Amino acid sequence: MNKLFTETGEFGRGSGNFASDKDKEIARLKRQLRDAEGAIEVLKKSIGILSK
Repeated sequence: MNKLFTETGEFGRGSGNFASDKDKEIARLKRQLRDAEGAIEVLKKSIGILSK
């Protein structure tokens, strides 16, 4: 259960509520960048394993 809910009886608004479309796009791009960087790390590790 959400800590905020147990303390106040209300759920937090979460990160899905953006002030503008620009903020929403920035969040989407940051998420996409984070995912791409994660994929790059996995590929680097795979190359390291396969090159041994």
